[in-house]
Amino acid sequence: IEVAAPKVEVADTIGAGDSFQAALLFALHKQGRLARQQLKAINADELRRALSFATNCAGLTCTRPGADPPWSREITSPL
Repeated sequence: IEVAAPKVEVADTIGAGDSFQAALLFALHKQGRLARQQLKAINADELRRALSFATNCAGLTCTRPGADPPWSREITSPL
């Protein structure tokens, strides 16, 4: 599965990986796919949506100086 990274004006990359990981776990939780058995049953579309959400969160983090991940209200990409 591949997803496109958003084009952003980078201020700092500190926290982008942490933001991606947290957003991926959040997206999987919102989709009901966080537990091992549920994750085994994930389909390509669900995984693509979760990865896109996480990538967008990491991209937004890169637009800010320091480790400043986005709040949920700032994310416009759907799960």
